Amino acid sequence: MIRTYYFVFYKLYKVFESAPSRWWSEMKAAISMVFLEVCLITALLTYFVLLTGKYEGLLTNNITWGIVFLLTVPLNIYLFVFSDQWKDYVVAFNKMPSRKNNIGGWMVLGCILLIVSNFVYTIFLYYQT
Repeated sequence: MIRTYYFVFYKLYKVFESAPSRWWSEMKAAISMVFLEVCLITALLTYFVLLTGKYEGLLTNNITWGIVFLLTVPLNIYLFVFSDQWKDYVVAFNKMPSRKNNIGGWMVLGCILLIVSNFVYTIFLYYQT
């Protein structure tokens, strides 16, 4: 599971490395990971509120969002910015066969699109009620 997590980071890192401004690619990839995690957690919380019909204040509570950000931001910053372990994964993933790497890249893109579109859909559902 952690290898998959690092592979998503690797693909985001490679996208930011290929961009015209290559500085702080690891930080941009880590922030993107936080964004995806917050989208996923928000969608899950929204589904929970919509399905149970309770805890509607859960989504507007500052404590909830404080906990979400305290769980995601420090973990990602530590794993991908202050720890050099991500560099080992980048080297290992660079050595993968290109066909396997490309298939993994399409799978990551599909997951990212699924997470973001699910997030948008849950926000739409939430405001419909």
